[in-house]
Amino acid sequence: MFITGALGFLLKALNIIYSTNGVVYGAGYTDIKVSLVFNIILALVCFICSIITTVSILKFKFKPVIISVVSIVVLMLIHDGAFVFTEKFIVKSNQIAFEEKYIKNNIKYTRKAFNIDNIDNVQYSTNSTLAKEEIDKNKDIIDNIKINSFRQSLDFYNQFEVMRYYYGFNDIDVDRYNINGKYSEVFVSPREINTRKINYNTWLNEHLIYTHGYGVVMSKVSSVTEEGQPDFVMKHIPMENKSDIQISNPRVYFGEQTNDYAIVKTKAKEFDFPKGGENEYTKYTGNAGIKMSLLNRILFAFKEKNANFITSNYINSDSKILINRNIVDRVKKIAPFLKYDNDPYMVIAGDKLYWVIDAYTYSDKYPYSRSYNGINYIRNSVKVVINAYTGKTDFYIVDKNDPIIKSYSGIFKGLFKSEDRIPEEIKKHFRYPEDLFNLQCEVLGKYHMTDPMVFMTGGDLWQVAMNESKTNESGTDEKKSINEASYLVTRLPGETDEEMTLIEYFNVRDKENMSAMLCARMDGENYGKLILYKFPTTETVLSPYLFRNSMKQDATISKELSLWNTKKLRTEFGDTMIIPMDNSLLYVQPMYLIASGNNSIPEIKRIVVSNGKKVVMGKDINEAINLLFNNDEQTDNQNNNSEKSNVGTEAKDSIKEMNNVYEKAMEAQKSGDWAKYGEYIKKLGEMLKNKVNRK
Repeated sequence: MFITGALGFLLKALNIIYSTNGVVYGAGYTDIKVSLVFNIILALVCFICSIITTVSILKFKFKPVIISVVSIVVLMLIHDGAFVFTEKFIVKSNQIAFEEKYIKNNIKYTRKAFNIDNIDNVQYSTNSTLAKEEIDKNKDIIDNIKINSFRQSLDFYNQFEVMRYYYGFNDIDVDRYNINGKYSEVFVSPREINTRKINYNTWLNEHLIYTHGYGVVMSKVSSVTEEGQPDFVMKHIPMENKSDIQISNPRVYFGEQTNDYAIVKTKAKEFDFPKGGENEYTKYTGNAGIKMSLLNRILFAFKEKNANFITSNYINSDSKILINRNIVDRVKKIAPFLKYDNDPYMVIAGDKLYWVIDAYTYSDKYPYSRSYNGINYIRNSVKVVINAYTGKTDFYIVDKNDPIIKSYSGIFKGLFKSEDRIPEEIKKHFRYPEDLFNLQCEVLGKYHMTDPMVFMTGGDLWQVAMNESKTNESGTDEKKSINEASYLVTRLPGETDEEMTLIEYFNVRDKENMSAMLCARMDGENYGKLILYKFPTTETVLSPYLFRNSMKQDATISKELSLWNTKKLRTEFGDTMIIPMDNSLLYVQPMYLIASGNNSIPEIKRIVVSNGKKVVMGKDINEAINLLFNNDEQTDNQNNNSEKSNVGTEAKDSIKEMNNVYEKAMEAQKSGDWAKYGEYIKKLGEMLKNKVNRK
């Protein structure tokens, strides 16, 4: 018993580095000066008592045993009293003086544990207002500004690109490609099959015929069509490809929505894709799958509780079964000891389709590091690459300095491959993972403060910037929400080339002024580098929320919102972009017009831009920027004309005419005449444009 007690007190002494008793996570002054000392003493006393007890029992003397037990209990009570006394009467009145050393430890090791200890801090003054000269020399940045937004684009994809009711787009991924010689940011999404939606949902259809999805859809994030719809680079079935990116095999057998097994190389024809009124068929040529021998057919029949495995005449000796086709479930079965990112993304490389999933090593036992969401250490040490056709799954180590992945690599021989074995065509599409970035932003809100005094007083706490999520029918924003980090191709201040970045904005805690902007780099040798642009506290820098408010307060924009937001139409704001440019900031906000009702098409009708002082709206990014640099007289004339645009009988007649066009568009939508619907919506857009520009 005493030996066990000695070991217990020694473990307590060692675990003091995980203490939560002090002002910060980890051992504090009282832990070190009181608890550590007493636990070591108690361990020694227990060891001595174990010897005394053994000798006493052999001599049939029990008084020393009782004295030993009492002495340990008394020491424990003294420890508790000494701890409370020291903490309350000594440390608390001089907390900074006593705890400074331990606060520094907490700051240092928390920053190290979440990999934010090597951030490049840049003081970024925005005193200079963005001028036309800066715009002219940064034309490449303007051309790549993201104006299409994730949610609205996904809605459009699922209405216009599914091609058949059994197809669907689960997600849209952001990536960058050289398209016809131009470095461009794009949305990419694979067209996956949902066998649950097949009219005749038989075992044959679900597992032998409708076995795979087909193709990808790609659109530019920086441009739209004349109607305000996504500007497609790849679309339709068979695929129409306007780029020089080649895809030799567009079939998706392994995906995010692919949850069922498929039996391939059977006597049944595999459905490939619809072509006009007919169907095209294919046969799986990959090496993946388990041979459907008689024994395996019997085993799978028992596993799936389905006799078709045995009785079906379509299955022959060449047939194979593909299992674990959901890519997330697949990697979790292979390496369940890793955490996986919530956003797998598709990459086109070497004319094939691949999935990439970010994997994390983690711990809750990193000394002195504060815990977030149950972990206090994390590294994106592994990138998982999955072939969408064959299901071949490779785990690549991308952080060889991580001690946890070193251990796993030693234990699971052959599972992990080194970074130098990653195909370059895939590696150049690796992204900085958004889940990790969001966690780092949360930690940075407090742990950007490295001075113990400032840290303790909380005088410079940050929070991720807020934004208003969407506009309701009355023209007001419905709710305030966290501004989501955005992938953006841009050229950072001081750099010569454009690159893919991930950007998030910070406010001072409980304030709306923007205090900083964190940028993660991910191209080439700069992969994983973080830059923190800090704004001077003496300057008022518009956050996404304040920028949105300045839009609503602008006479021209507010009147247009009032005109658009009716019972039959509504506007939605897209993603807010704030781009650093030559010691200035450019704010960009797309505005969508959407008809009320189901299956309505989101279309970008206006772009709002600002330099932090002036807010203007145009039908596209170039028009908006030109308006931004108009002289005051032109701006005043525009505002005066806007104020008169909604007055009198002429305005009422105009609104009535627009309503008639809208009614015709809705009738065309209900009847499925999408060509007519497009014509009416285009006409409605032209009428709105004429109304705004009328002088």
